[in-house]
Amino acid sequence: MSGSGDVGYVSLGGPRYAVERNFGRTPSDLSPARISQVAVESSGRVHVLRRGEPPVIVYEPDGGFVRSYGAGEIFDSHGISIDTWDRVWVADRDAHQIVVFDLSGRPVLRIGERHSPNWEAPFNHPTRAAVAPDGAIFVADGYGNARIHEFSPEGDWRSSFGEIGVGQRQFMTPHSVIVDRQQRLLVCDRENDRVQVFNRDGQ
Repeated sequence: MSGSGDVGYVSLGGPRYAVERNFGRTPSDLSPARISQVAVESSGRVHVLRRGEPPVIVYEPDGGFVRSYGAGEIFDSHGISIDTWDRVWVADRDAHQIVVFDLSGRPVLRIGERHSPNWEAPFNHPTRAAVAPDGAIFVADGYGNARIHEFSPEGDWRSSFGEIGVGQRQFMTPHSVIVDRQQRLLVCDRENDRVQVFNRDGQ
């Protein structure tokens, strides 16, 4: 990405990445807000999830403003990811819900009962969703629970695993989840200062 901000380069054993501290030319009528996470759609456009209104701002790869979306739809922005089909998955942490948008910013799916936390069941302050290539959905849940939930591509609950603790298959704030190219689940176990790696069955 190019821009006018201070640039620092970090080598990660392959390509070089530039850190651009002033990336994104935001219109002056949009109020500043804290950034939670970013995700990139297939065209290269960058979706920035903010803790404010509007919750999502979209930029071109060079930082040019495209649009914003999600106003009034997200209560507490936490995690964002974009799947193979360019659907945008936002973890609405304090509303206990996953909200899915299309690229135009239209909500197309909600998982979880809004503003209704559940113990050991979806959801209690979820943090991030990840979608496997076959459409299966995995959600890290999160601040109130210590579990990973799996859902069908249609959003129906299938199974869950995890509990509070420091051992294997235990978590102290599962803060993020990613499905890698080998179909493994990588779970950021935040307060245990580790990443745990599981197969799709939670082993």
